[in-house]
Amino acid sequence: MALNLLFAFAGGLLLNLMPCVLPVLSIKILHVLEGGQKRSHGLIYLLGILVSFWLLFSVLAILRAQGHALGWGFQLQSPVFLAFTAIAFLILALNLFGVFEWGYWLQRVAGSQSTASGGGQAFFSGVLAVFVASPCSAPFMGPAIAFALAEGPLSGLLVFTSLGLGLAFPFLLVSLVPGAVRFLPRPGVWMIRLKQFLGLCMVAAVFWIVWIFAGAADRSSLAWLFVALWLAGGAAFLYGLAGGIRLRLLALLVLIASGFVAGRYSIAQSKIEISYGAWLPYKTETLEAARLKGPVFVDFTADWCLSCKVNERVALDKTEVMDAFKAKRVALFRADWTVESPEITNALAEFGRNSVPLYVLYPGPGKEPRILPQILTPTIVLDELKDL
Repeated sequence: MALNLLFAFAGGLLLNLMPCVLPVLSIKILHVLEGGQKRSHGLIYLLGILVSFWLLFSVLAILRAQGHALGWGFQLQSPVFLAFTAIAFLILALNLFGVFEWGYWLQRVAGSQSTASGGGQAFFSGVLAVFVASPCSAPFMGPAIAFALAEGPLSGLLVFTSLGLGLAFPFLLVSLVPGAVRFLPRPGVWMIRLKQFLGLCMVAAVFWIVWIFAGAADRSSLAWLFVALWLAGGAAFLYGLAGGIRLRLLALLVLIASGFVAGRYSIAQSKIEISYGAWLPYKTETLEAARLKGPVFVDFTADWCLSCKVNERVALDKTEVMDAFKAKRVALFRADWTVESPEITNALAEFGRNSVPLYVLYPGPGKEPRILPQILTPTIVLDELKDL
């Protein structure tokens, strides 16, 4: 247990060096150099981090108790979360580039000149640090988080608390130990250049999130995400103009529109699309969605299976067979078992098999699947399709 707590603390500490988190820490330390940070804000920042980690662990524990196989970064499997994360990172970057200032909004949330509001902003900056850390993983985190999710609630809570302590430690040290500031460089023009460099880091993070999104959703969703990002950039630009309350209200409305586009079309367009006449990679959820629409054919295969490759060449991939699949609107799935896949292994076990090849035809909703022979010819496949 002690070793896992140490790993968690070290992992949280190293998270500060990740491209997602480094801008938050760096800007907060820059504000310490400017003299705008109270010592108590370090503790409030720590509290924001701990509360966020405790909430994250609670969500993970509840979902895993319901049978979901989740781990660190599980939210990145959601196209909606990815879309909003990309927008948030873009706004962070534009703030660092100086496009707008909103009380040092987001990245400089701890920079309020008001003592009353500074504590709240320090807490929010801790929440922000955990939010931007979610796409990142650092060395030592893996074993600690695996232990946290495998053991009981108390052990898991202690591990996530240690992770939060590690994440908060650098800023906590600078804010609570006055002498630590002496080891930091003096304020100067370099601070502006550092902000701009950190902005570039956030732009790189935006590209990375968009790349992940592209793999989780379709091209239409990706196009709408670009629209949402453009609207978010426009909102930041409008807010940065020297205008009055009306202009800032317009910026807020544009930002809301950006969030609506990101949420609405990430949900609607990330639905599974079924193509006909082409092989799709095997995914259980995709298969189930296809079965609700019509007939489905699944080819359980592997690169090392010689008979599989022969069947594909002499039967399945023949032009007349593919045309028949397309004419009957049969969704085609290729379950590639070349590399170990628990999902495909479980699917084989449902049919009492532990080897390939296996060919399964689902005639349609509510109908029992048919298992085809292990040695295929075009005639065998076409005869099966006649009854659809």
